Amino acid sequence: MEKPTGTCSLTYFGKFPFSFGLKVSDTPFTHYWILDSGATDHMTPLLKYFSTYFPCPSNKKISIADGTFITAAGQGDVKISPSITLKNVLHVPKLSTNLISVQKLTKDLSCNVVFHNNYCILQDKNSGRTIGHAREWNGLYYMEDPNLPIKSHSLISESIMTSKEKAQLYHCRLGHPSFGVVKLIFPSLFKNLDVESLHCEVCELAKHKRVPFLISNKISPSPFVLVHTDVWGPSNVPNISGARWFLTFIDDCTRVTWLFLLKQKSEVSSRFIQFVSMIKINLMLI
Repeated sequence: MEKPTGTCSLTYFGKFPFSFGLKVSDTPFTHYWILDSGATDHMTPLLKYFSTYFPCPSNKKISIADGTFITAAGQGDVKISPSITLKNVLHVPKLSTNLISVQKLTKDLSCNVVFHNNYCILQDKNSGRTIGHAREWNGLYYMEDPNLPIKSHSLISESIMTSKEKAQLYHCRLGHPSFGVVKLIFPSLFKNLDVESLHCEVCELAKHKRVPFLISNKISPSPFVLVHTDVWGPSNVPNISGARWFLTFIDDCTRVTWLFLLKQKSEVSSRFIQFVSMIKINLMLI
């Protein structure tokens, strides 16, 4: 496959430059989306992708490297996958490919974009869930298109994956079993592949064990020298009195425990004062 040629583009809004983009010409992949870390706007030449659309002002143009201008006809939202909707995508009819601005993508979707040498992963910042993949092809990162058949048409197909990549893929699909188990299920993948060369970062982090606490027989010499306290809640289901939190006090010496039920977490300070007063009165520790 020939490497698509590319030229740098600059988007103007009125008199001032607002966004940068890449204009890729002579490429047949107009239905794929390319991640562009230099672009500050998403762009597409195809009107059919838009779920919402409105015309752009006539002064919104794309200035390409040879000094000529391409008009941005409109803009709107484009859904490229079940979990990714691009906002304010520019419709540039004379552009020959679809571009995704990495800067806008991370800002609008609140996600991280992690580039590797031959692929890219999009992860939600809050949950860490993977929401998209891209594959490096001739120096560009193409977003995986879930609507295309994987084996016959997809640019990111399993047929171009190495044995190591396939082993990693099946390892994830099967729920992260050991690579020895994957080898038993798919022995053909390991003809020229050593199991020891495969590593899964998720497994290494998830299967780490915490260093055990040292056994200690030290306790306080007398009651109420040290009191442990903790707040738990909120419970999804309140108890019969409407409490959704509880507060505990544990004396380190005697291990006697006091428990207070709370309707609101803000009650902790008043319950603490009540507990201290109770101890002083009942045990005469004034």
